[in-house]
Amino acid sequence: MRTDVSSVALRSTLILLLLAVQMPGATGSSSSPPGPPVNVILDSDIGPDCDDAGAVALLHALSDRGEANILAMMCCTSSEWGAPCLDALNTYYGRPNIPVGTLKDAGFLLDSSYNRLVAERYPHRIRNGRDAPDATVLYRQVLARQPGKSVAVVAIGPLRNLARLLESEPDQHSPLGGRDLVAAKVALLSCMGGWNPAVPKGCGPEWNLAQDEKASRSVAENWPTPILFSGAEIGSGIMTGRRVALDCPLYNPLAMAIGLYVGYGRDRESWDQTVALVAVRGLRDYWKSTPSGTNRIGDKGANTFTTGEDRGHRYLVRSMPIPQLEDVIEDLMASAKGGPTTLDFDIAFYCKDGFGTATAKDSQNGPDAAKQAFDRRADTAWIAKTPDSWIQYQCPDGRNCAASRYRITSWRGQNDPKNWVLLGSNDSGASWVTLDTRSNEIFAARGQAREFTCGNSAPFNLYRLQFSGGPLVEIAEIGLLERIESVAGVDVADLKLDQTMLSLPVAGRATLNASVLPANALDKSVTWVSSDPPVATVKRIGRNHAVVFGIGTGTCTVNAVTRDGQKTAACQVTVTPSTLPPLWVYEEVNSPHVPGCAIYRDGTFAITGGGMAIQRWWLRVWDQFALVSQRTPGDCAITARVATQTVSSPEAMAGLMFRETLARDSRFVMLGISPNRELFLTWRHGPNDEGPRLKLGKYELPIYLKLERQGSNFTAYASRDGVSWGKPLGSHAGELSREPIRAGLCVTAHNNPTTSTATFDHVNLAPNQP
Repeated sequence: MRTDVSSVALRSTLILLLLAVQMPGATGSSSSPPGPPVNVILDSDIGPDCDDAGAVALLHALSDRGEANILAMMCCTSSEWGAPCLDALNTYYGRPNIPVGTLKDAGFLLDSSYNRLVAERYPHRIRNGRDAPDATVLYRQVLARQPGKSVAVVAIGPLRNLARLLESEPDQHSPLGGRDLVAAKVALLSCMGGWNPAVPKGCGPEWNLAQDEKASRSVAENWPTPILFSGAEIGSGIMTGRRVALDCPLYNPLAMAIGLYVGYGRDRESWDQTVALVAVRGLRDYWKSTPSGTNRIGDKGANTFTTGEDRGHRYLVRSMPIPQLEDVIEDLMASAKGGPTTLDFDIAFYCKDGFGTATAKDSQNGPDAAKQAFDRRADTAWIAKTPDSWIQYQCPDGRNCAASRYRITSWRGQNDPKNWVLLGSNDSGASWVTLDTRSNEIFAARGQAREFTCGNSAPFNLYRLQFSGGPLVEIAEIGLLERIESVAGVDVADLKLDQTMLSLPVAGRATLNASVLPANALDKSVTWVSSDPPVATVKRIGRNHAVVFGIGTGTCTVNAVTRDGQKTAACQVTVTPSTLPPLWVYEEVNSPHVPGCAIYRDGTFAITGGGMAIQRWWLRVWDQFALVSQRTPGDCAITARVATQTVSSPEAMAGLMFRETLARDSRFVMLGISPNRELFLTWRHGPNDEGPRLKLGKYELPIYLKLERQGSNFTAYASRDGVSWGKPLGSHAGELSREPIRAGLCVTAHNNPTTSTATFDHVNLAPNQP
């Protein structure tokens, strides 16, 4: 039970919050010192969209900082995996005892995109929605125990749970009916709902309010406390999520939820996070609010806000610039601390998303068939042509990961694997370590998943299953399982790097992998520092991995440091001159998260580029790529053969470019090809261009490309032999006014957490011939 002093403090906090909400245009400094924590109950339809999982992480981060006290969470759909998913998220973030309730109605919004997979892969108590308490009963139980006017309810889904609460009768928890109980205990309902002030022309009713029109209307008309609405227009365009994949461990469940919904390392609009943030912190500098009025729910859940009759409703109005608000939300989501946990995580889980590379020898079902053994689907398979075949997975960008066990799932055919060796390598297969050997294994059923133990659980970059002697091989799924253990009270005793000396050229890169000991230490976070950034920079690309990039010739030291600063490990770095030919320069546009590199050897440029796109998307990923170019004035043509290209995404790009500057909104013209073998011409005249693209046809690699500039005209060609160019494939008229401009080779991954590599040979940049 709380003391009277605590109750007064909590009531004071909520009163201040309400004052901030009730005063039109009121703001508070985003750096204002927090008061006592705000009591929060979250009501979520966890599963249909990943912003719910983002709101859960954000609330845990606010709890870590002492700003929020999470009383309970509710699932407002009939999905049997909603409550287990919420429970798994709470357990991961170190609060396994948060009570979780669920809607007990049958058949209401059963579909989901990720909640089952999250629940099945992370520890939790609630095995099924049937095991969770009824949300209405849990609401009444939790609210009855709280001081008066001390709770903020955060609703980020349909409002059926809240309508049921209002209708509830007195019970053993409280002699008050539902509406009176809410009036007594709740200070604010923060609701993601509606388009405010009304549904825009051409749009339908907002999703949350439309799912149960009757419940939405009941809450809008009968909820007895102030309601603050964050409409669809508020969260739209606030793109967050990628930093959770970039900065957090690979096994972070929010990264998984986002990955399963939109792709690993990508962003999603942040409707639900805004509701949770304003419920705890108030308006601050983030938003303004309207004067008090009434939000009426009409046909099919369409809403209209008016200032006539006053029911204590308000809605948010944008104030802080979106990029700053994105940073606030992502700072919180990425900083939520993982608690004690034990789980097995498949290091190849995101191979389907281009994170890591699957290859095989003698695939029967096409060159890309190896991915089908790592695509999280039991209805696809890798099928080998010969008994002596292999399939392998390589971790991206030089990362090393430790698999202590592995899983093989049989397919619907009868050609199960029988004899194999599991191998590991840290030098791209030049040498191998045997991790496990199996003979005469039997799969008793179709779709059976069997797990095996690795005799050596050291971290490796490349894992290969080598089959021999016996029938052909058919495999539905392969999992490489890393044991994750974080135990409360276990501190870091040692920190080691996989390399203590590095040599790389200017514009080259290398990956460092840190090992935190003991492996079950609670906080394994590592930061990285370069002693001389003008010589070499270092950038973290995950929990315990970093990329060192050569800037200038010389020597420096790269240090890895544990979060508490007590343990360090050092690597001596020597940077040698660039391998690029004279006049060619490597540069990166708009700071891709994973640094790329450029190496020239024997007439071939190998260019590795990160980044999300070469197009106008949202501001943070507006043109991100690697560029190797020369400054050139006047009319000229650049030609090159694109020999190879790795598949970080079907939309990765490699090709030729003319570009004015390195600014992310610079004017450019590009002739490129993607891993789906689509050749295209794209350009930007000005900052409002949406990346127009002229498709030029399908071409297999290797392919010769030529992009010719003559005044303001750019012409694209392709050739099989680099001699016969034929007719132009396409052209574009677009003035690049700044001289000299950059002309060169470009690569983007179209995938934030990793890179793509393309090789170019027969490269020539020369003035146009008369």
